[in-house]
Amino acid sequence: MKTKENTTPEPDPEEQPERLPTWRYHLALGAAVLTVAAILYHILVRHSLEQTAMLFVGLPGFIAICLILGAKPKRSFGTIVLWMTVGLLLSGPVLAEGFICILMATPIFLFIAAVLHLLNLWFRGPIGRNRYHAFVFLPIMLMSLEGVNDTLSFPRHETITVQQTLATTPEVIVTNLARAPEIPGPLPLFLQMGFPQVQEATGHGLTVGDRRRLHFAGGEGQPGDLILEVTESAPQRIRFTAVQDTSHIAHWLDWRDAIFEWTDNHDG
Repeated sequence: MKTKENTTPEPDPEEQPERLPTWRYHLALGAAVLTVAAILYHILVRHSLEQTAMLFVGLPGFIAICLILGAKPKRSFGTIVLWMTVGLLLSGPVLAEGFICILMATPIFLFIAAVLHLLNLWFRGPIGRNRYHAFVFLPIMLMSLEGVNDTLSFPRHETITVQQTLATTPEVIVTNLARAPEIPGPLPLFLQMGFPQVQEATGHGLTVGDRRRLHFAGGEGQPGDLILEVTESAPQRIRFTAVQDTSHIAHWLDWRDAIFEWTDNHDG
């Protein structure tokens, strides 16, 4: 009985290309993606786009897409969550009080990553068969354009109305409005987590042209003032219009005006 000897030469271990361990590959991939993402963030800030969907949809979408395409399919979601979380935590020391914004944005970042991951799995499955795999990320990227300019923005104007019945007289209301504004008491806990607060309020009078100055300080950003001017003064109606805002609140909100109206019910 003859036996065959395997004449196939065994590969020389020294000639085989070394494979980068999975954890090292993911480490290098994540570090590279976060580096590019940091550069993109500074570009958004430079062009005043950090309050648009370009940051809250586009940036997490970019990170997720790069990690989805670079990581192994079975581990892509874990890699996305890991590096998305690492990136958000690393930004904390840089943003200081602005870390509250990170806490607010984290669910959005992870939600965008989860949506992209699920879409990627669906298009890679037997239904999609990779035919349109390149287009799976297009809707998310289009959504990131919201807020870039007025044409691509949702309506941003908002009016808040508060109505109360007070046991007082119209004369007392006029007297109170003519004085300097009172600094509000302790704000809700959420608004105490790094947001600027009114530290000083000055100004009086209800004649057209009279002004109020609200000085914001503390929290994120540099101290600054919100200047309100009386632009309408009627017997039962006063309008204060914002004429200047150098506080950090202007980074998020653009004050327009505040209108006070009252009617005597003649019942005290």
